[in-house]
Amino acid sequence: MLGRVDYHAPSAGSSAGWGGLGWLWQWLLGFAALLLLGAAAIAPSAWWSTRVADTLRRRFAGSLLAGLVSVLVVPLLSALLAATVIGIPLAIVVFACYVGVLLLSGVFVSLRIGAWVMQRGGRPGASRYARLAVGALLLSLLAALPWIGWLAWLLVPLLGMGALLLERRDAWRGDSAPAAA
Repeated sequence: MLGRVDYHAPSAGSSAGWGGLGWLWQWLLGFAALLLLGAAAIAPSAWWSTRVADTLRRRFAGSLLAGLVSVLVVPLLSALLAATVIGIPLAIVVFACYVGVLLLSGVFVSLRIGAWVMQRGGRPGASRYARLAVGALLLSLLAALPWIGWLAWLLVPLLGMGALLLERRDAWRGDSAPAAA
């Protein structure tokens, strides 16, 4: 018939809803992605990622504030640069760096969470890969939770980006020494 729409809800056994299996799959994919990105990010430097995670521990409120400002200002700056013909290439580079730092923010927060858990568990000298694995496991689990996962999706980029920016500022000024690996 013309002009009529029939809706048929998927049955409980169909693959469209996936139910609890879909949640598990989402969590496992998030964990694997964060773990792989983290391993690739911390491999080149024995101290840099640890230093950013330590900045997050020492300056939590400052990291949150710096992250909030940067999350709001950088896209605006990119849009303003893109409004000019000469600024378009620079806008692309700035926005690409912004996206890269947003992706890395989860790694730094995972390292901090993992370090906290390992210290509480009596293993403060655990390797950064072990800290990353534990932190990524917990962070991905928190982000996959149905009613509070949005809070992790909101706070992690703010905290991670802010800690990275504060660490880079301190390193540029020469204010801090490398943290222990």
